[in-house]
Amino acid sequence: PYERARAVMRYPETGRDLIIGLKHVDRTEAASHLAGWMARAGAPLPDEADLLVPVPLHLFRLLARRLNQAALLAKVLARLTEVSAAPDAVVRRRATPPRVGLSPAARAGNGRGAFAEAKSRLSRI
Repeated sequence: PYERARAVMRYPETGRDLIIGLKHVDRTEAASHLAGWMARAGAPLPDEADLLVPVPLHLFRLLARRLNQAALLAKVLARLTEVSAAPDAVVRRRATPPRVGLSPAARAGNGRGAFAEAKSRLSRI
């Protein structure tokens, strides 16, 4: 169940260029900085976590970006927090439109039904 969240920075003010660089310009070196900030901003949440599970990309989006940035962040965060990451624990069942420009209500419905647990990973989840 989703109970809490933490933010590293305000997206429009500081984070946009870092995130866009990581997602679309192969600035993978940003992952170590972002994961470090996530570990600090999220403390003590990792102490209570059993597993880090990043959101998977649809195959076409993965091919366009060449890597799943959420999985990269989860792997780096796992090393920093000593909480295991399972990038393959969730599968994407269908493509979803980009969330850029969507209202909060549209964002909430955007991913509904798009994800499922990976049956091969149920014992770990």
